[in-house]
Amino acid sequence: MDEGRHQANRSLVRGLRKGLAGNAPTLRYADERSAYTVMDRATFLTLRNEIKLVVLVEKDEALLNYISLIPVNPKKFPRSITRDDGICQVAHIP
Repeated sequence: MDEGRHQANRSLVRGLRKGLAGNAPTLRYADERSAYTVMDRATFLTLRNEIKLVVLVEKDEALLNYISLIPVNPKKFPRSITRDDGICQVAHIP
């Protein structure tokens, strides 16, 4: 493999490893490198005053990330969220 391609691959791997650190570090890393990334709106809005990146694509059906709440049996999972907390969470879902 030629040296240029090898360096590019190493840089990509470092970026991928950085992405494993969580959304905020990934977004900051992309901002430092003026790179593209796919990010959730909440993280972007939280960091928008710290970064220069702008949203290029939004509200595309392919980018929707559905989140589900699944009630669990408190007798089987006593350390999980309480029933009342769970009902409160479900009440906040539009």
